[in-house]
Amino acid sequence: MQLKRRFVQAAVVVGALAFAVNAATDERADYETWRAERLARLTQPLGWLSLTGLHFLKPGINTIGSDPTNTVVLRAGPEKLGTIDLRDGRYVLTATPEIGIRVDGKNVGEIELNDDSQGALNVIEFGAQRASIVKRGEPALRVRDPDAPSRLRFRGLEYFDYDPSWAVDARFEAHPPGRVIEITTVIGTIEKNANPGRVVFSHGGESYALEAIREADSDELFLIVADATNARDTYGAGRFVYAPLPINDRVRIDFNRLYNPPCAFTEFSTCPLPPLSNRLRTRIVAGEKRYIAHEET
Repeated sequence: MQLKRRFVQAAVVVGALAFAVNAATDERADYETWRAERLARLTQPLGWLSLTGLHFLKPGINTIGSDPTNTVVLRAGPEKLGTIDLRDGRYVLTATPEIGIRVDGKNVGEIELNDDSQGALNVIEFGAQRASIVKRGEPALRVRDPDAPSRLRFRGLEYFDYDPSWAVDARFEAHPPGRVIEITTVIGTIEKNANPGRVVFSHGGESYALEAIREADSDELFLIVADATNARDTYGAGRFVYAPLPINDRVRIDFNRLYNPPCAFTEFSTCPLPPLSNRLRTRIVAGEKRYIAHEET
């Protein structure tokens, strides 16, 4: 009887170990898929690497084109693309007739545009380039070009070796409904973000907490994280990671999926910075390393 009990106990232990090994294997496989998808998103023709300009608009008529006399000077493209008239929070685009501007796939002569705070974002198309109006404190024309130097000269991504100890189970501590957190961006603006709670986790015998953001229409938690690897081994302004929404107040966070914000690759993005609460003193030796190419140019 005692021998049988020991056999059953051993079988339970072996089964638990097998389950843990299979779970770790699946997590590592998912991580490799995530890395491939991350690279594909970053390098797509109109991804973050394609940014060539963030041009803040002035009230009144803004002329646009590659000619240096324009209000908005494009890196490449027609000398006189058209104008954007900014008045009373409205943006009216008037195209130079012979250029053939399209907006959202349709030929236009004159059209009123939205910025990204007003609903559906309009996309201006001219040749292979694309532009949209974004609100970053003040309205600006953000331009993308598949032939951007940052995309054509991209050197690839480097990662720390995968460390399963940095895939952690965290406790989710909910905040009162409607709570927001103010996040400063690299250009000094302040954005208010939904802050449903914080995640608390342990690593190496120490406990840490990070405030979480819930982006609009997102089914994940967004974490902006700084740690002691920043500046030397990883991007100086911190890194991002997403995690599933909590189930029974538990969250699985894989810090091997920490990745660089767009500002690590281009000067034309306006990335959020880690809040003070998310600046950890420990070294998170996991995830994406510092990208050198942009910093050396």
